[in-house]
Amino acid sequence: MCFRTTRLVPSARDQRVDSERHDYPDLQLHVGRRPSGEAVLSTGLGQYVPDYLLREHGTLAIYVHCLRAVEPTTQKVLWRGNVTDLESYEFCVDFDAMSVAIGICRSEVKSGLEKLAALGLLRLRSDGNRCKLLVHGAPEEYQLTSDTEGLKPPREYTLEAFTVDYCAFVEANFAKKTLEIARRVLKYFIAFAGNKGMDELTAEDLEKYKQSRKVDLKDVSINIDVRTLKAAMEKAVQWGKLDNNPFEKVQQIRVNKQSTKFFTSEKFTLLLDSIKEPWLKDIVRFGVLTGLRRGEICDLKWVDYDDATNALTVQSTDHYRVKGGKMRTIILHPKAQEILKGLDRASEWVFINSKGRPFHGDHVSKKLKRYIRSAGLPENLHFHSLRHTFGTWGANAGIPSNVLKEMMGHSSIKTTEVYMGVDSKAMGDQVGKITLPG
Repeated sequence: MCFRTTRLVPSARDQRVDSERHDYPDLQLHVGRRPSGEAVLSTGLGQYVPDYLLREHGTLAIYVHCLRAVEPTTQKVLWRGNVTDLESYEFCVDFDAMSVAIGICRSEVKSGLEKLAALGLLRLRSDGNRCKLLVHGAPEEYQLTSDTEGLKPPREYTLEAFTVDYCAFVEANFAKKTLEIARRVLKYFIAFAGNKGMDELTAEDLEKYKQSRKVDLKDVSINIDVRTLKAAMEKAVQWGKLDNNPFEKVQQIRVNKQSTKFFTSEKFTLLLDSIKEPWLKDIVRFGVLTGLRRGEICDLKWVDYDDATNALTVQSTDHYRVKGGKMRTIILHPKAQEILKGLDRASEWVFINSKGRPFHGDHVSKKLKRYIRSAGLPENLHFHSLRHTFGTWGANAGIPSNVLKEMMGHSSIKTTEVYMGVDSKAMGDQVGKITLPG
């Protein structure tokens, strides 16, 4: 084989542990180098490592883990309660243990092993639980030639492959709505830019994508796509899939600041008067009195409410993940407490439909939007405006911003300040306090 390797005389520390190692006649001990140039000797079994694996950090970590797991002779091991015969350089795969040891997700371990098998560096057994390490390297078609500087793997890590890994990460760590946005944005971006290799992406790709989306989307929506793609690429950097974020310097589209999205007391009264369904009126009033997000209201359960202390715990459930995964406890407004006391506890959920099931968030939003329009209220008002209204009314009532921050579940006070609009009446009341001398 033509893989470039480096022989190194073991240091004193490594000589001390040599006596504990087995003799591997087909393999040599190799060395890597950190960016600083410092030589780093492997502490386990070495191997001829193809150059292209050095650009695939996650796959390289899996490969090194495999090298450390094999023995050069046949052996018997106890695997899941049964004695298993292993051939030389064969080992049993524990996906969960490998995931913990390497620090990557289970699905990435599986895809990494499949990639190594496709490259001819190991062979997966049909039962999926055993691997055979091919200690002599990749097959002939993957060899380096004299006129080849490096070797590109036959199956590069593409946008589609990254999308699978990234969406699995988002699903495990964020709310369902965040997952839906990530899937949609990456789908449209791949349709536009093509299934490129991750290392082929450039800032120009995202700039052109921004322009192409202007046909169908408003600038505000395009900015959501930009933020989503930049965040995805940043995660790719953290995973070692990219050396740097190609979209880091791409700017969002400058948009004119819109009027604050909160209800004045007059507009809120008009809205309530127009709503016919008692359940929707309860949800709207409860939302403006608590500042809860739509998903937090729809998934609220009676077990989260302590009527003795008037405390409400807002936390993630099987159906809904609180933004940021942060649990919080708030004390309810007396009027919000009255709303809960007037409801029938026929289900585990607080706000339920005729079938005893929680309302779907989209159904609630669309229903409310129709009433907003029928009442002749501004088009920029929607369900989330109830949360803005809570922040604005709370600030105007003198609630400190740090208290509002905790009640609304924000991680930063700057986010809370976005929700703290100024009511013109409240502004007029404050301006009236100014007195001129003399």
